[in-house]
Amino acid sequence: MSTAPGPSVEELSWGHPLSGSGWRQLFIGFSLSCPPRQFLSVIGSNASGKTTLLNLVPCPLRHG
Repeated sequence: MSTAPGPSVEELSWGHPLSGSGWRQLFIGFSLSCPPRQFLSVIGSNASGKTTLLNLVPCPLRHG
């Protein structure tokens, strides 16, 4: 059995420009770690950044 660490993110900050002018900050100083072979659920309202967060985590994850 592998003892490699699970996915983790430390101090993630990310946003995107708004149409016109300005900036929408989605994540500020976000940290996350998930032990190997564990499940992690990301829940939230529509357009709250769930898929963006999963796309920013630097490891393969199963969307479902």
